[in-house]
Amino acid sequence: MNVTSTTSSSEPIKLGLLLTAIQIAVYAGFILICCFNVPLLRTEGPAGVPLSFVLGFGVIACGVVLTAIYVFAANQKEGS
Repeated sequence: MNVTSTTSSSEPIKLGLLLTAIQIAVYAGFILICCFNVPLLRTEGPAGVPLSFVLGFGVIACGVVLTAIYVFAANQKEGS
């Protein structure tokens, strides 16, 4: 049975921290807009959709993209 440590040096920890910081910054920006610029969020974006919905969806999409980047990088590192 091959036992490996879960804290091996093969984990891209720095990349994970960077991507987490990016997601926190995106989310914090969205929250700050929600707190301090409500009239902006009421404006209509593409196809009559409120800008608040578009920005909220952007935060979620950013999380999905950053997760995909991390998974891709971790799988590349594991395969080598």
